[in-house]
Amino acid sequence: MITIDYSTFIISVPKADTQFIETNPNTGLEIRQLNVETFAKALADAQDDSIGMWAPTAFEYTAPKDVGGIQLAPVILILAPYTVTFEDAQYAVNVIGGNTNLQDFTNVNQVSIRPSNSVGSTFSDAINEQSYQDASIWIDTNDGEAGITFPIGTPSRPVNNAIDAQSLATRLNLHKFQLQGTVTTLDGMDASGYNVIGSTPAASIIIMVNTIVEASTFEECDIVGSVTGRATYQDCSLGKTLGLTGVEGIFDNCAIAGTITLDATATEPIVFKDCISAIAGTAKPGLDCNSTAAGINFRRYTGGLAITNFNNVAGTMTLDLMGSEVSIDSLTCRNGIIVARGIGKLIDENGGIIANGTITINGNLVISNRLVNSDQVGSGSVVWTEIEKNNALAWSRNASEKSESVDLKIP
Repeated sequence: MITIDYSTFIISVPKADTQFIETNPNTGLEIRQLNVETFAKALADAQDDSIGMWAPTAFEYTAPKDVGGIQLAPVILILAPYTVTFEDAQYAVNVIGGNTNLQDFTNVNQVSIRPSNSVGSTFSDAINEQSYQDASIWIDTNDGEAGITFPIGTPSRPVNNAIDAQSLATRLNLHKFQLQGTVTTLDGMDASGYNVIGSTPAASIIIMVNTIVEASTFEECDIVGSVTGRATYQDCSLGKTLGLTGVEGIFDNCAIAGTITLDATATEPIVFKDCISAIAGTAKPGLDCNSTAAGINFRRYTGGLAITNFNNVAGTMTLDLMGSEVSIDSLTCRNGIIVARGIGKLIDENGGIIANGTITINGNLVISNRLVNSDQVGSGSVVWTEIEKNNALAWSRNASEKSESVDLKIP
């Protein structure tokens, strides 16, 4: 945070209050950026404190002006007796967004200050957009602020709500959000085509309310609520506590932490790749298939899973398991075909193991059970397919990494 020492009239600018741009590939020098309007606001905030109310004004600010149809850039002038000290280190700071005498009042150290002053310098969105690092709108619902004017939405001034964030993204033609905190969408909000990146699932929570997510991508977020549209979810936590409904698309390395309900009208394959249960103990996360006819694919799934509403004559599901226990609800799973392979158990709702082989249960549900359950591993009592051998070997390697004792007898 920018501070003022009134005993020396030195304005201190931490390195963290400047925005990283790049590292020069030739010299290795770190290049950072400071917008004059951001700097002016920080100084105004600092002088608002009671400790500085007696002191002379530190700067003079001239807002952008329209002259002959051209908007002139803002001007910030540091006033005596104040001087400015940037946190000492070997880096350069590009001062953008207006004219300033900042360099003339900067105390010399290792930091290189590069103003962009020019006669008749103009103020434009093209200059402002340089501050939206990684072509993203930054959202922090804990420490951000509302608004849709620059520099809100930049890393140093994140926006605090989804509506303003989307307005900023639309105006600037940006399609990526960097999220910190819990953000709730409005009922029926269209978030199609966006890339939402969280800091971690635990710190970045999205509560969807009938949100349209067609062709969107979510990374490292905890997602709950209701959605419409085919999206991609990577390294996310899904359905914790509140559940998640209406989903379809690709789920890569995600944790199922509650009940997720598929879109009944989905037609494209729904894929769960390298996903796990995020519920400890004997309880299982739920997959409500919602009688969809879309193909459902689990590739290398680990942990418990409770399947309900698999009840479409055209429905197909593949379960490639790696140490899993999957329960099939007899009341709501009554049609379609389920193929199970790998290592695990396929059980009914009462905990009874469903026999190996191809059988029809619960009316018209066809089960092709090729699983090797934990009681059979190493017994030599089953015939292994090549896929099952590969899955078993992979499972064994994972177990070995966890210091588990495993004795596999693979023909």
